[in-house]
Amino acid sequence: MRGPLIVLLALPLLACEAPAAPSAVASSPEPTAATATAETVVPPDMFTDADLAEHSAALAKVADGKEIYSGLPNPPLVSCGLAADETLCRFEQLRFIREWKEAYAGDYGAQRNVAYGLSRHTEGVVQNRVQGCAWRAVILNAAHPEADEGDVSNFETECSALTPSARTAADAQAARIVATIAG
Repeated sequence: MRGPLIVLLALPLLACEAPAAPSAVASSPEPTAATATAETVVPPDMFTDADLAEHSAALAKVADGKEIYSGLPNPPLVSCGLAADETLCRFEQLRFIREWKEAYAGDYGAQRNVAYGLSRHTEGVVQNRVQGCAWRAVILNAAHPEADEGDVSNFETECSALTPSARTAADAQAARIVATIAG
């Protein structure tokens, strides 16, 4: 979606932590020869017209206050209009949207990717360390056979960096996610 301003399309699931300020997105560094571009990261055949249509439909639902996936909260997204590389941003957003659904379906890899996407900067996704910590707790709670010491370390690193009140909010969020996954 193109626009002159960064527009918050979905609020983070937790009201206790505000999303990153729009100016943080607007002040992204200018692309350089060393910066990955859509052309190098997203080959044209990997982001098809069908992908663009799926992406546009998902963003339209969020903008209209509707759920992208029935029964699931919407992923926290921001406009790609001012991203340094709009195509890369849309590609990353669509990948995150798809992984969001799979994470709520209990997929271990998707849960790890969602946790990472929320805890670190992912183009077009609101960074929210509280939600990232919550997903790390969900991963450990699920006792996935694939889970390893790296998951424990990620949980400890990300969650220990939170304030006590943010950690309490992350624990509550994790409980809500687990309840949604359990159906």
